[in-house]
Amino acid sequence: MKIPSSILTLLVGIGITLVSLWYGQNHNLLPVAASAQAAEVDGLFNIMITISFGLVLLVEGVLVVSLIVRFV
Repeated sequence: MKIPSSILTLLVGIGITLVSLWYGQNHNLLPVAASAQAAEVDGLFNIMITISFGLVLLVEGVLVVSLIVRFV
């Protein structure tokens, strides 16, 4: 049974989104809050980590799939 490419693309996109959202909120990269503005800065940092991790997964995924298709 062959899965249509549009459904496969949707499932991969949902997977990348869920993984990047999970990692963006659970990365443990920030130190202990030391100021009143730390919550806002930490929130912005979490959003940036979430978006950049999703982009990294997307780009690396395309590279790996391209290599597999090319050499197999």
